[in-house]
Amino acid sequence: MPAKAKTPAIESVEQLHETIDEIARLEVEQRRLEAERDQAIQVIRDEHDGAIEAAKKRIKALLALAETYGLARREAVFGKTKSSSSKLARFGFREGNPALCLLNRKWTWAMVLDALKTIGRSEFVRTTEEVDKDKLKIARLSDSQLAEIGCRLDQTERFFVEPKSDDAERITTPAA
Repeated sequence: MPAKAKTPAIESVEQLHETIDEIARLEVEQRRLEAERDQAIQVIRDEHDGAIEAAKKRIKALLALAETYGLARREAVFGKTKSSSSKLARFGFREGNPALCLLNRKWTWAMVLDALKTIGRSEFVRTTEEVDKDKLKIARLSDSQLAEIGCRLDQTERFFVEPKSDDAERITTPAA
């Protein structure tokens, strides 16, 4: 197993500042490179988006035509099955996942809930209780009050470096 390379230590405030400035230069360079990449991607998207949208619209229109024909002549096209095939594709009807809907406009989900409770079918009723962490965080409870309920507030401190300016030329060019 190869030995781990030692990270050089910073031994002075001047070295710290040099390190911080290098981080700032690299972050600005990273942003510049990402912007170049994103611009190149956008050029390609712009080049192809029109044709892609036209193809999507044509597909949607042709699907509607084929579905209308298939529905009107279901027996002739599919026989007793739900699908068939052409030279280049399989086609047909598929059932989607079941979705629970209200019976009609007279019903609301609140009425369904009441009906379930009335007939004693509570196994179909959800009850969720959970700690409202956001409210506890802003409640300004003391440490001892939080400890009583088995909680504590924890706030970590992270070291950061932010370039002072987006002026890549000034930051990325070392002073002579």
